[in-house]
Amino acid sequence: MKKSLPFFVLLSFLGIAVPASALKVQSSIPNKGVFGIRVDGTNQSYYGRTERISSVSLQEYTTGALLVTEVVIDLEFANQALRIYTTRPMSSGDVAERTKIPGATVPANPVERSAQRAAQKAIAGFVVKTYPVTTHAKMTEISVGSTEEVLDFYNKFSDLWAGNEVSTNASGVTSSDKTRATGAAGAPSMMTVNRVGGVLFVIE
Repeated sequence: MKKSLPFFVLLSFLGIAVPASALKVQSSIPNKGVFGIRVDGTNQSYYGRTERISSVSLQEYTTGALLVTEVVIDLEFANQALRIYTTRPMSSGDVAERTKIPGATVPANPVERSAQRAAQKAIAGFVVKTYPVTTHAKMTEISVGSTEEVLDFYNKFSDLWAGNEVSTNASGVTSSDKTRATGAAGAPSMMTVNRVGGVLFVIE
């Protein structure tokens, strides 16, 4: 009896890689005491009070044969924390990267990486919980399609929360926003944002 290959493996054999999606940082929420997160193409979104953010963390761990990359945002007085994550099958490169001798290099495996990306995209947008035994019973969870999306979100969110500036496309920015427009004539209008409040993070 012939066994069918998983969809993401077939994609890898065909050389089809799933590209990482973009993250938009839009200062478009009129209420500057609120921030929002939305994943395009899904029913996943979250809005929270900026002044109640108590921590934002990034971690990576394994569960079975899967590698999980996640960001957790804790809000004071909230019953649930926010978790944004992605999972992918462990590859030989992942194992070698975490066990290699300092200074050694790990060759990339494009076939495995293509399969990883396809697997991530296939389950993006779906969060599975088994109550009451799940350890994430007190989590509001958002599943995204690539590790790059999680890392990009963490870097921009943590920078803004710390008061650092993040450059972003000017589309969707409200006129009352205290930002600086930059760029030469004819170039795409860019501006910098330096706070989480009023920002909508759109994962595409």
